[in-house]
Amino acid sequence: MLLLKSGFGKDIVILFIVTIIVSTLLSLVVGNLADFYFGDTVNELLGDYGEYDLALIVDKDLKEEAEGQAQEVIDTKLDGSELVTGIELAGKTNFFIRLDDQYQNQEIYTQVNDYFQGIPGYNNLSLMTEPRLTVQGLQADSGQFLQEQIEALSGVDFTFIEGDKLEVIVTDAELLPSVQEEVEDLMAEYQVLTVRFPFDQQADDLLALGDQLAGAVNEEYQVEAENITKTDFSDLDSLVKTMSEMKNFLSSYATVVEIELADEADLEVGDQLAIPAQDQEQVMLRLTELDGQLA
Repeated sequence: MLLLKSGFGKDIVILFIVTIIVSTLLSLVVGNLADFYFGDTVNELLGDYGEYDLALIVDKDLKEEAEGQAQEVIDTKLDGSELVTGIELAGKTNFFIRLDDQYQNQEIYTQVNDYFQGIPGYNNLSLMTEPRLTVQGLQADSGQFLQEQIEALSGVDFTFIEGDKLEVIVTDAELLPSVQEEVEDLMAEYQVLTVRFPFDQQADDLLALGDQLAGAVNEEYQVEAENITKTDFSDLDSLVKTMSEMKNFLSSYATVVEIELADEADLEVGDQLAIPAQDQEQVMLRLTELDGQLA
């Protein structure tokens, strides 16, 4: 207390307060300058928010050929759009594409990736359009099921499906929070029920079986059930046939043993048995056939 009452003590307190104020002001100035500088740098490299719609990435060595063919694609299929050369990084060259307003629609965004896949050195075509929301991790055809309902929401311009994602283009950035809340509320109304059929089930039967199952769920539980099984079975059917052949091939090398079961054993085909072996290890067996007590 005596120190504070003296002039020296007051000088220390004043110096301490002034130091805090000066340090705070200096931090704010440095922070704003850094934000201004790096913000401008990023804008120069990637464009301002919503300035470009697509980023075309190609091999740096084929930059000139790719640029010429990309411009030709734009002139023939996206006339009025603009191609801008971007940064070069890790052996790749980035081109930015600003689409003309007439191409801001679901049809173009759904097929635009196919326009550029044939150009030399093509790596990827990334979406940059803003403002937008992305619904990820969609299963089967749930994207198509949700698409019409989301497009009907206020503030949504259009939507399009990209793989397992549903891209939602919003009319104004200020509407993003409200649109996101509406989309989350809509999705909260649904749950996904997955039913797995035997692996060798014919793919052509899955759609009909799914419709039957949806009808049974509707009738039994009085809920709205929709079959979202994928309708394009070309790849799935080939995968099923390939995996079935692989299973048969590997099974031909498997060791097969016959075991006489005890009367009290209650087993079914598909059950697994653990047989004690040496060194406290186990041999795992899977029951494939059952004839009385002979497994």
